[in-house]
Amino acid sequence: MDVKTAFLHGDLQEEAHKSWYGTLASYLLLSGYKRGKIDNTLFSKQSGSHIILAQVYVDNIIFGSTDAKLSLEFAEVMANKFKMSMMDMLKKYGFYDCKSAKTSMSSSVSIGTDPSGTDVNATMF
Repeated sequence: MDVKTAFLHGDLQEEAHKSWYGTLASYLLLSGYKRGKIDNTLFSKQSGSHIILAQVYVDNIIFGSTDAKLSLEFAEVMANKFKMSMMDMLKKYGFYDCKSAKTSMSSSVSIGTDPSGTDVNATMF
């Protein structure tokens, strides 16, 4: 999802980026999303057993969900506040009403911390 902004045809200045991010973050938080504690550009929302994640990078947002309804809700929430180019692309190529496919991963597998693993230096990324 690409957010159409005032700085698409020029250098993105730090002040403009902070202003844009502040507006976006406030809107997502008011819409029920939670900001990541380690990565402040990662937002999530839980709905029952489903979750949606949205990663913000400058004026691009990558999002995915375990439920197609949450993805559509996110697209609507964003389109209500910002002009989004993704909506036009989805409609143009016929993907707006497509059926989703489940990821083939066993639901009985438990993913957790690796007690024998080494910590990652987060400042390197």
